[in-house]
Amino acid sequence: MIKTLLLTGLLVLADVNPGFASVNLYAAEASAVPETEETETVENKTIVQERAALADGIYHVEVTLSGGSGKASVTSPAKVTVTDGMATAELIWSSANYDYMLVNGQKYLPANTEGNSTFSIPVLCFDREMPVTADTTAMGNPHEVQYTLVFSQESAAPLGSKEENSGMDWNLVFLILIAALTGATVAAYGTNKKK
Repeated sequence: MIKTLLLTGLLVLADVNPGFASVNLYAAEASAVPETEETETVENKTIVQERAALADGIYHVEVTLSGGSGKASVTSPAKVTVTDGMATAELIWSSANYDYMLVNGQKYLPANTEGNSTFSIPVLCFDREMPVTADTTAMGNPHEVQYTLVFSQESAAPLGSKEENSGMDWNLVFLILIAALTGATVAAYGTNKKK
């Protein structure tokens, strides 16, 4: 119904200004379709990424890994950044032996050179299996291993003041301070009462 009203309004404007319809009629048609996916073409591979239902920001999101030999793991929760509705995860492996990942045909190299392999990859979907491939050098010759990731949207917790303050939880500091002052007051009152 809204689409019909928009098109009717544009047709009325077209009667008043004939150049208006030729420029904006297509834009009205396109805007009437909800944006649910973004497609990006890289090296003749198409990556279809769902728009996150999360507001733009940085989150901790629980992620589960399955596949491979079952020995590998990833850090959970993972840090997920949502920008313009598109989510990207910082995925940290339990090993330093992963030299690249493939997500829907796109190759991603590690973001670090020391420590466990860390990758910045798109989150193609939440609450569903997302197939990925990781190349490991742990067993001598490099070989690709198939894995599945599931990012839980329900678990998404926004990062805020804790990260901005280098991990300092000021609410906890305040509560400890109040408890210490209360304890000191009670101890001082008890000492003065005995005299």
